[in-house]
Amino acid sequence: MQSRFWQFAILLVLCLVAQGLIFSNVEIRGFLMPFPYVIGILLLPVELPSILVLTVAFFLGLGVDVESSTLGLHAAATTAMAFARPWVIDRLQTQQVRDKRLVPSLQRMGFSWTLRYTLLLVLLHHFVLHYLGGFPLESFLITTLKAIGNSLLTTAIVLVAELFLFPLPKVRNRNY
Repeated sequence: MQSRFWQFAILLVLCLVAQGLIFSNVEIRGFLMPFPYVIGILLLPVELPSILVLTVAFFLGLGVDVESSTLGLHAAATTAMAFARPWVIDRLQTQQVRDKRLVPSLQRMGFSWTLRYTLLLVLLHHFVLHYLGGFPLESFLITTLKAIGNSLLTTAIVLVAELFLFPLPKVRNRNY
């Protein structure tokens, strides 16, 4: 259990550093900006108590807020995502999720489940983030398009990152 704690602690720190040093400087056409630091919450074990997940999410979001001077927007959005996480896991529940020690990753849950899980939570995160941060200044349609576009970009980056963090098992090709 102690080694798992350190693995996730390192993952959260790496998420914060990568967001601050790399992804906060990536902006595509002034419209799309990825926020893949949310992988730190998505990959937390199912067994963790909700209060711990909420606390970790708040401080992870607060760390991004400090780096990007966004006055609590990321803390609110990441906490909302962590709040919805148990509900999403319950709705997408399969036999594998019943194992409470499970880390909901692409390797263990498969592509379809992981895509739905990641996309739902990232969409929620980005809608909260964009509507808290830009709703009074921009139109409803532009804010919605930003949230959807950023969600798709972030989801793609998260899924690719999961392939590096949890490599899929190699399939042996036997030619007889």
